[in-house]
Amino acid sequence: DNNYLFSIELSNKATLTKEGKNTIFIFILIVIIFLIVLFYITYLYHNIVKDQNNQLEEKVEARTLQIRSTLKELEKVNLKLYDLAHTDFLTKTMNRRHFFMHAQNAYKTAIEKEEELSVVMIDIDNFKKLNDSYGHDLGDRVLVSFSKSIKDAIGKETIFGRLGGEEFAIIFKNTNLKEAIIKTNEIRNNIEKLEIATKNNTIKITASFGVSDRKNAHSIDEMLKKADIHLYHAKSCGKNIVRSRLNLI
Repeated sequence: DNNYLFSIELSNKATLTKEGKNTIFIFILIVIIFLIVLFYITYLYHNIVKDQNNQLEEKVEARTLQIRSTLKELEKVNLKLYDLAHTDFLTKTMNRRHFFMHAQNAYKTAIEKEEELSVVMIDIDNFKKLNDSYGHDLGDRVLVSFSKSIKDAIGKETIFGRLGGEEFAIIFKNTNLKEAIIKTNEIRNNIEKLEIATKNNTIKITASFGVSDRKNAHSIDEMLKKADIHLYHAKSCGKNIVRSRLNLI
């Protein structure tokens, strides 16, 4: 009986061991399958996230390019608006308002730094007669050629603007009266050399100039008024000349 019971016990142990092995095998298999599925899901998730990130980056890049393009267009529009607000549409020089703003600043700086400052008032000679004889189209061409000649002579740092009609003005910074007169005569000579083509021939133009400095002037307006008086004297003395307080001494 004892042997029989012992054999049954051994048989039961063998059965349990076999079942245990099967259970462990199944468990390991389940774990492996789970890990494979988990890896596959992780792989899919990673690819989905990667694709979404790539799509997002592409959208961001496209949006960035669009914003940059829009900003460039806005910059162009702003420059055009600035030009319209501050530039004479025909001659592309400073308009009256912009010129006076810069003139005030130049005068203030000259006072603070105790620097020289000179003002030139300019008027094209016989411009009304020229307009009446040849028409406004040619008059416009004269204004454009005239202003370009002056801009080429004075450089970008010098303040130059059209005050209205055929009247222009220049502010020479850190320039005394004698130096300003020399520069103005150079401008006058350049204008004398201009030739404007008409249908049948070419015409030449001249201009008159009045120059003033800070002596006995307490504002930029006073300087401009003095220069305007000297311009009137230049017109009265035969035109195509430069006049200043030195001619009154």
